[in-house]
Amino acid sequence: MFDLIIAIDSEYVREGTKNRVLCYSFACANPAKPEDIVTHVYHLNNGMRWQMRGLLARSIAALLEHGFIHRPPTKQRRSKGKTVVDQGRLKILLVAHFSRADLPGFADWKKLKRSFDAVRGTYTTTRNATVVTLYPPGRARLEISVTLADTMLLAPNGYQSLRALGDSLGFEKQDVGDYITRMDQLRDEDLVRFEAYAIRDAEVCLTWVLTFLEFWENDLGFVGKKLPPTIGSAAVQYALKIWESHGVDAGDVCGYTGRGTDRHWIDRYGHTSHSSLIAITVAETKPSGWALRVRRLRSSTSTSSVPTPRRCARLGCRPGRNATQRRILHSWL
Repeated sequence: MFDLIIAIDSEYVREGTKNRVLCYSFACANPAKPEDIVTHVYHLNNGMRWQMRGLLARSIAALLEHGFIHRPPTKQRRSKGKTVVDQGRLKILLVAHFSRADLPGFADWKKLKRSFDAVRGTYTTTRNATVVTLYPPGRARLEISVTLADTMLLAPNGYQSLRALGDSLGFEKQDVGDYITRMDQLRDEDLVRFEAYAIRDAEVCLTWVLTFLEFWENDLGFVGKKLPPTIGSAAVQYALKIWESHGVDAGDVCGYTGRGTDRHWIDRYGHTSHSSLIAITVAETKPSGWALRVRRLRSSTSTSSVPTPRRCARLGCRPGRNATQRRILHSWL
């Protein structure tokens, strides 16, 4: 699915009303060899900030030089009687924990926030990947497609903090004590301790998303499918997959709106989004994987979800579907 997974983190110190970025740290892995992880810290001075493409260009150039990844092959095609060479495009999964805190640390922050999608107060990719053109030092131009994932959105309840994620994965959170508000002083006094703290957060993000990818493909069976932006989205897609395998039609359960090819199933509020139809809980059972269980279906027994004739006329569906919905759900559950 991805050629390279890069987890990023930044350290900064508060100065007046602004943050001074001290460093960018990253941990990356090739999904073909997830056991090999490369980490590095780029230090910044005098309040300087890089563009994100600058960080990616430097990192990818170093990985290409050491053979960690390889440039994708070129393709030739005919256009208007001429041979055109298309450069291959690397597929990058960019990972952060609460990306809303890390993205503003880049010089091109105003452009970045328009390139990704806002979900639950942070940023991720919900639709198409962002195409970025890089100019790695000493190398030819390279195009990459960037998909942003936020580990806070991919963590179950109770594990949204980076410390909780690290504990569940066996990573001990580096403790810097009172230096947490004076990271610049820590860097001057103990560079090794500073870099260990900066790299650890990126390592936790990388390891978590690798674990989630394995769970998504091996346990849930979505091999080669697009990574969901949130853990709730993964649960909904898994529930829909179970419905389909048991011959349960989502429209029979939740009702329809529209006509012909424009027909969609609806939720109790008249929306057609999948995520608002099903409430899912995700429980951690064993270190090797998770278990998904359906907790509640809003359309199953709630009387407030029964479509009224007036509402049905507005939405274009038939009234009185609650009995059919309950019968189908009870036979399936």
